Amino acid sequence: MFVKIYVIQNIKKLLYIYCMKLLSISSELPPFNYGGYEVGAWRVSHALRDLHDVDVHLLTSMRGVETGLHLGEKNCYRLLPRPGCWIAGDRYIAHGDLKIARKQRKLALLTMQEIVDYIKPDAVLFWQVFGFSKACSGSLYSLDIFNYLKTKQIPAYLYSSVLELPILQLVSPQYLLETQQIKKLYQWIRYQLVLLRQRQSIETIALDWSKVAFCSEWLKENHLEFGYPAELAQVIHWGIEVKPSYQINSQTKLPLKILWAGRICPAKGLHIVVEALKQLPRESYILDVYGHEEDKSYVKNLRTEIEKEHLETTVSFQGFIQSETLRQKLAEYDIFILSSIWQEPFSVGLLEAAAAGLVLISTLTGGTSEILSEQNALIYHPENADELASCLQHLAENLNQVNRYKELAYHTAEQYSLQGMVDKLYKWLFK
Repeated sequence: MFVKIYVIQNIKKLLYIYCMKLLSISSELPPFNYGGYEVGAWRVSHALRDLHDVDVHLLTSMRGVETGLHLGEKNCYRLLPRPGCWIAGDRYIAHGDLKIARKQRKLALLTMQEIVDYIKPDAVLFWQVFGFSKACSGSLYSLDIFNYLKTKQIPAYLYSSVLELPILQLVSPQYLLETQQIKKLYQWIRYQLVLLRQRQSIETIALDWSKVAFCSEWLKENHLEFGYPAELAQVIHWGIEVKPSYQINSQTKLPLKILWAGRICPAKGLHIVVEALKQLPRESYILDVYGHEEDKSYVKNLRTEIEKEHLETTVSFQGFIQSETLRQKLAEYDIFILSSIWQEPFSVGLLEAAAAGLVLISTLTGGTSEILSEQNALIYHPENADELASCLQHLAENLNQVNRYKELAYHTAEQYSLQGMVDKLYKWLFK
């Protein structure tokens, strides 16, 4: 009898685990996305479904679609309003018309409530909360949606790759003053007011920090330094798909092919790469740049400088391509440069390049130091073009060391597998 009861109880337990239902909310999802974090949210959500049999439902914005139809996607609802636009300086600005913004905020809240009632999830996971801007994160941080989930007794989790950083770290007021960008300085000041309101909202709802996970130790420490009681928050590093075996191309030769990928704006430091290449033999390097031209004036100045220094045959702008397409091109290159000047929380692109076996040259801003050191990469200080030039020159003059750095990069990527991340996330969500 006792054996029979034990078996029945465990069968019910297994069925319950199998039927765990998750609502995963991100401001943007592929194929309508700007960068690696949105792609990461997409991959991880699907991996939870594939590796742990979680019934995952996705809720995202209407960017790129005219209706909220599923578009042939299983359990994907593109229904949230997406006001505002990206501007230079890594800023997402909400709709300037406050009446429209309020309507969109209300619509976002109602949409989320309706989806929650329809799906009846066991848990809700928010990705990139700040990326919803006023229409979505405004309602998240006034925390109407959190309060609503509390009334339904549904736990809400936040996975944060950027929470406070877009306001504090990406562009300094000194930089905006020096470059006479008065309009953007005004927007920066507006964001300081948003930050105060955000902090008050979090305190009002007594956010359960054990249900917050950061993508890096650095990001968690950053929040602690700014006064958030984040001691109980988790740190779950991003994970990527790593091939079980990697074949090194032993035929490395000049010119070395360099890949740079990201949003093209001052904070990402592409101008430092161009400055470094000006110091080096043109025939030894080829640089391909992939990414969205976020700051048009910045890109125009870069192109002018490239033409002035006769670097047209060395530097090529390839435009923006989807992350999956870029992943397929990684094997064509020898080197990946992460030239970030801002505090990079935890670079997914860097991990992707490492998994493809590219030599890594990088600054150590933000959470990058948790991935790289002088033991597995070539490191230079932010905004130091001379040091970057020395790194590149070292590789060109010592081609026999290129394969060693490629191996080190690949073994680094092995430590950040997608399955490892998903396993940790699953235990955190459904422990």
